[in-house]
Amino acid sequence: MNGKHTKGKWEIRRWGKNGEEIYVGAEYNICAMLYSGHPEDIEANARLMAAAPELLEAIKALIVYAFGLAKRVDLYNELENDIIYAAQMPDLKQALEQARAAIKAAEGRE
Repeated sequence: MNGKHTKGKWEIRRWGKNGEEIYVGAEYNICAMLYSGHPEDIEANARLMAAAPELLEAIKALIVYAFGLAKRVDLYNELENDIIYAAQMPDLKQALEQARAAIKAAEGRE
């Protein structure tokens, strides 16, 4: 085990007589779910899990973009390697901190 998620596009596959078993994975199954509650909830959870690798890459790209933009508009402090949060951008700091925490959690670096 290398501690990294399975690469590739994750897909949802159904199995069973009525499609009551849902599998999420790429080359092999990563997760199996059985209908035991509301089918809509199971479907929504499967879609979220299948999208997880793409969501992780998207959030990483947004952070890179945010720092690049901050450098262009002089909101970046090279010494602290961080964005200087102006009073007119109070939500930016919180959003970036949440994004960084989510990435750490997804990569097992909490």
